[in-house]
Amino acid sequence: MWGIIVSNYLGNEETLVELPAIEYMQNVLHYDFIHGKELIPEKGERETFTEVILGNRLKKALKRLNPWMDEDNLNKSVRYLSRPENLGTSLLEINEKLYDAIVDLKFTVDQDIYGNGQKKPQTVYFIDWENVDNNDFLVTRQFEVKTLSGKSIFPDIVVFVNGIPVVVLECKSPFLERGKNENIGKKEAFEQLRRYMNERDRNTLEGNPRLFYTNFFTGILNKYHAYVGTISSKYNHYLEWKDPYPIKRDQVSGIKENGQNLFLQGLLEKNNLLDIMRNFIVFETDNGVTIKKICRYQQFRAVNKAIKRLKEGKDPLSRGGVVWHTQGSGKSLTMVMLARKIKRTKELSDATIVIVTDRIDLDKQIYATFIRTLSKITTPERADKIATMKRLLSEAQPKIIMTTIQKFESETEEREVIENGKKIKKKFILPYPVLTTKSNVIVLSDEAHRSQYKDTASNMRTALPNATFIGFTGTPIDKRDKSTPRTFGGYIDKYGIKEAVDDGATVKIVYEGRMPQLHIKDSSLDELFNEAFEDRTDEEKEAIKQKYANKKAIVESKDRINDIAIDILKHYRDNILPNGFKAQIVCVSREACVRYYKALMEHMKDIIGEELECKVIFSGNLNDPPHLKEHFTSKAEQEIIIDRFKMPIEKDKLCFIIVKDMLLTGFDAPIEQVMYLDRPLKEHNLLQAIARVNRTCVMDVTRVDKDKVKKANIVKQCGYVVDYYGVSDYLEEALAIFDKEELGEPMQSMNDLYKEMLSYREDVMTLFKGIDKNNLDELIK
Repeated sequence: MWGIIVSNYLGNEETLVELPAIEYMQNVLHYDFIHGKELIPEKGERETFTEVILGNRLKKALKRLNPWMDEDNLNKSVRYLSRPENLGTSLLEINEKLYDAIVDLKFTVDQDIYGNGQKKPQTVYFIDWENVDNNDFLVTRQFEVKTLSGKSIFPDIVVFVNGIPVVVLECKSPFLERGKNENIGKKEAFEQLRRYMNERDRNTLEGNPRLFYTNFFTGILNKYHAYVGTISSKYNHYLEWKDPYPIKRDQVSGIKENGQNLFLQGLLEKNNLLDIMRNFIVFETDNGVTIKKICRYQQFRAVNKAIKRLKEGKDPLSRGGVVWHTQGSGKSLTMVMLARKIKRTKELSDATIVIVTDRIDLDKQIYATFIRTLSKITTPERADKIATMKRLLSEAQPKIIMTTIQKFESETEEREVIENGKKIKKKFILPYPVLTTKSNVIVLSDEAHRSQYKDTASNMRTALPNATFIGFTGTPIDKRDKSTPRTFGGYIDKYGIKEAVDDGATVKIVYEGRMPQLHIKDSSLDELFNEAFEDRTDEEKEAIKQKYANKKAIVESKDRINDIAIDILKHYRDNILPNGFKAQIVCVSREACVRYYKALMEHMKDIIGEELECKVIFSGNLNDPPHLKEHFTSKAEQEIIIDRFKMPIEKDKLCFIIVKDMLLTGFDAPIEQVMYLDRPLKEHNLLQAIARVNRTCVMDVTRVDKDKVKKANIVKQCGYVVDYYGVSDYLEEALAIFDKEELGEPMQSMNDLYKEMLSYREDVMTLFKGIDKNNLDELIK
């Protein structure tokens, strides 16, 4: 009750959120505004309340953009957008078809435009993408739409371009954010948008999907914050838009009183809106499921900064640079969006785009992403052979070529030479050939800090002497690294670990060192060894140490692995399994992988209570001993294992993947919440490995509780790194090559988290200072 009184006194969602947003869009962004009560059939703007296209406005725009169009084709084009139900069986399917028509210009009509009696297909332009001012931008509020059951809904704000509804915004009072659940307003708005789409339960007919057939994105505003999503976004995928690029934050008017203006300026400024609609929305299909994705603010910013450099730079180095976006924040999609915008930028459209990775599995992964998202515009070519790569680069056609850095290895030839008066054959490295001298070659290289400037990279630069290089990396450039800036240029854009966690793009990583008595420390090993063999000579000690007491032998010890495996199962049972997440175990050797597998399977039933499954993934060869060969898997088998691992536990009981080197980079499995680490890792390798657990994940699960079936929504709150080797004992040293301020805190220790929780507890308890804790009436005042 008190909250309602305060809300009414200080303002509500209309006065605090909706009206200020309309005012900003009118006065700052220069949109036309018409109240929803004026956009009604009686006023001639649309035929009925079930119609959402403003027909007259769309017809005017069609005539302006397609002056050749006759009346029949005019009506046909309007009907294509206003009556699209025959294009698909779902909102998303129809939405994608209309996106293709509006953005990719896939809709044509037959007309004789030359007067020779021959009708030919003519492309229809619904929006002028090149000249922003040649479009009609309208914003309205309380736009009435009849639902499928005949009732009315009133979306708070709808944005139209040329009479087409492209954005729907829902506003909520900021006072709702001060309740027990700080995001209660955001959650209510999300449910309201889903209701309007008729996507909560299609049988209830509570909404009208027509309003969203041409929708590009949706938003949630609450005065201080604003979140963006699409028609397929789950609640946790609605992320806050925090950057008004290309202008600076301090240039946004009224930002202190209305933080939502960042969203309005960044997403709805007319140039930005059309740019995002055209270049920053993708439909990505994975395992038969299509998801509509919109860029995050750092992706929009980075791509446009890169485009600016490419257009304005005077030489290859000033045109290139490095994009550091922390792992898990959508680096592959940023590369896709950059490639797409390059193809659509007039001055760059004839460019040859070369995507270079340093591993075959990463090349395959990025190729799959490009195929899923860009196949409607252009078909990327994967150069899987050296000869194919050389041919494609020599031709330097305006296309996207994907390859690995290893394909730039030098060729050798055998020659006879005389040494010490004898003829012998020796191999000589041949100079790498120049493949093209064209300056419109743009190389986008993934993980720029690793191998992109070694011998093979030197060959790449020889082959492409005038190319521009843009490096993408998930970890910052380290302090010792002089080659990356020299090769690529300076930073184009940065998006660090803390920003990603704060934004909800990734989850926080919490680390814990368990069983410290089994950590591998040089000093303790030497002390134990000297104590056990104090009666031996130095020569004998050295021989024993070489054979039995090296680090690898101790880490692979069956007793040690058995003890850790028991602890892993207990930790997994108590902390990970209850929420339905899975685990990766990282070992020092293939031998250790197999021993972990045996130990886990031996104790699984006793500790977990059921037979969960483990799989080992490592590379092998025919000469391996039988106990290792038993776990060897082909590439195809590994892909099956990975697909199974990504499935919810209720669908697949494969819960543990055991690895040595594989799957530590480029492996994206949101269901993985914990990494059990029993091998030394440092620097870039450590940052890349721990990022396997930082992906966000929301799962809808069905559980049986006391014979009742309940649906639950599980949100991954954090990722865990459980360290048995002792890496966390020397974390600062392991990451010393990075600038501390730039890197931030990649992981938070369990001890620090515990202290933080104690601090919160103290803050809460001070609220009850001087109150009788036994008096319930006093406590709930």
